[in-house]
Amino acid sequence: MKAEMSKHIKFTLNPIHWIKQIEFNIIGQITRIGFPIGIQFMTVFISLTLLQNMVSALGSSNLAAVTIVIRFIFILGLPVIAFTDAVTSIVGISLGAEKIKRAVRTSNYAIILSLLFTMFITSLTTLFNHEIIMFFAEFENSTDIEEVLRLGIIALKYIIVIIFCWIPVFVYGGAFKGAGDTIPPLISGIIRSALIFLFFMANHPSMQVLPKFVLKSNPFENILLITTIAFGIEGIIIFIWFHRKKWIEKSFLNMQRVSSQ
Repeated sequence: MKAEMSKHIKFTLNPIHWIKQIEFNIIGQITRIGFPIGIQFMTVFISLTLLQNMVSALGSSNLAAVTIVIRFIFILGLPVIAFTDAVTSIVGISLGAEKIKRAVRTSNYAIILSLLFTMFITSLTTLFNHEIIMFFAEFENSTDIEEVLRLGIIALKYIIVIIFCWIPVFVYGGAFKGAGDTIPPLISGIIRSALIFLFFMANHPSMQVLPKFVLKSNPFENILLITTIAFGIEGIIIFIWFHRKKWIEKSFLNMQRVSSQ
């Protein structure tokens, strides 16, 4: 037994030995699954950066208000992120054991739990919105605190809606990751960022290359509304993609390919 183990743990500095030990198929799988995840998270930051850039043209108070609620968005999204990690693990284990119904049920239960926890947190946020905005406003270099407070409360309402739109994106995205299929979150994220970028090009004072798209007479709310709609479309795309269940078939094809290697 010890002799057998020593074969596997034998250490050598010979570079040729290590090159021969490299399993390029595993490296390929890691890259294939991990790279789209990285791009998807990048699209989130691109979208929020575009939002800040558009709002900055309206004045420092508008920018300060949006910056405050963007800081708070990750606090509001913590329950969703926590359930997403759990879903990724359980769905991966369930599909590995060929328990498809359990994988789907786990994802749907996580959606319900995320909704309940998010409703609780956002209810507290709405109840204490003045105190929350004022707390974060202390870190902003704005001379008009009252205006920042007013705009921050408006922005917080839209951010709360975005958090609810994120629930299917993150939870079902976790299921896709557990199944080894990270393309759906990537595509939906690119579509969301593209919509926000088109709106940015149409409405930014220095880049009006497209016709203006106006849903609200107030420019500040118009920007927030369009951004919220873009995140909502992303959520709808992921919801439909998940319930078509093509990702399950793809996960089994991936497992068959891995087991045959």
